[in-house]
Amino acid sequence: MKKNDIKTPIGTRDRLFDECRARRRVEDSLRSLFLRRGFSEVSSPSFEYFDACLAPENPIPQEMLYKMSECTGKLLVLRPDMTTPIARIAATKLPEQMLPARLCYVEKVYRACREDKGMSTEILQGGIELLGYRGIEADIMMIVMAVDALRACTDKKIAIELGFSGYFKMLAGRLSMSDAEFERMRTYIENKNFAALSDMLDGFGDSDATRALKNLSRMFGGIEILDNTDGELAYLKELYRGLEEAGVADVISIDLGLVHQIDYYSGIIIRGYMEGVGTPVLSGGRYDNLITSFGKEVPAVGFAIDIDAVAECVGVEEMKYDTLLHITQGAVRCGFEYLDKHDNTTLSSCKTIEESRAYAEKNNLRLLVIYADGTILEVK
Repeated sequence: MKKNDIKTPIGTRDRLFDECRARRRVEDSLRSLFLRRGFSEVSSPSFEYFDACLAPENPIPQEMLYKMSECTGKLLVLRPDMTTPIARIAATKLPEQMLPARLCYVEKVYRACREDKGMSTEILQGGIELLGYRGIEADIMMIVMAVDALRACTDKKIAIELGFSGYFKMLAGRLSMSDAEFERMRTYIENKNFAALSDMLDGFGDSDATRALKNLSRMFGGIEILDNTDGELAYLKELYRGLEEAGVADVISIDLGLVHQIDYYSGIIIRGYMEGVGTPVLSGGRYDNLITSFGKEVPAVGFAIDIDAVAECVGVEEMKYDTLLHITQGAVRCGFEYLDKHDNTTLSSCKTIEESRAYAEKNNLRLLVIYADGTILEVK
């Protein structure tokens, strides 16, 4: 291999030192919060059978799957998300007496993309799933957890957008359109392409449904956008009042134009944003139909956080030391025990005491030398 060809695969990169610390800090903050709140951690294989990812409700297109075969010849994929493994676990590993269940995870997912897209193909996610929970209280719990999870990672401004799949499905169901037309309309709404959406819907005549669909992308804001809507959105109004009572409504907005992956979601849709990151760092919602494809009817709602995206924005404070420790021959155990008890001390990489002295002077550090008998001397 030529030297200039030694690089990481498309969509991946090496992370060094402070980047690793930032990622670990976010990961630890999320895991600690999830466990404190009564969620049980699960882990799944990096590989799933290809067939397990073919459920109609699965939102990941086949072209984004990394495919390979196992020794039996069966086709495998690197897991593209954690919801599919969670659904499989719920259907095959959790008996009825263990439901409802609160699960959490911190795992990597893998999604193929073209080199010119500039997207990550290896993504570290932290998330939670409520399995077997129906009703508004479960949705409120999930949204409050989403707010608290982002706040546990950063003191930057955060925002949560809520959509509702039922309203869009109800409106679209009133029009006779092909699957291709439905997908095209959904793309226009998601991208807020008002002109193209209006032109397309003009072909379906003037009706309450077409007028509402044309206005869907503009229905963004607080609870006031629901004032003149019909009973289909009564659930969202009640949900918002519950979020006000929970003290998180100040970061909540409603966006009825959230219609991406609408087949996957069966109710509330959640998107989370953080100051300094231009794309969503949190996504989730209610997906009551996915686990059914694995042979078991279990309602579910959950979310996942892109730990890498959060970590890159949050960063960490630079580690600061005021003392340099030089370990002499035979003093390794004594030196390590000293380092374990003194956070302000770092280990010298120099071979000689004189080299350590020069390094300490250059970096304005106090120099300690530890000997095999445990004796510690300060060198000036």
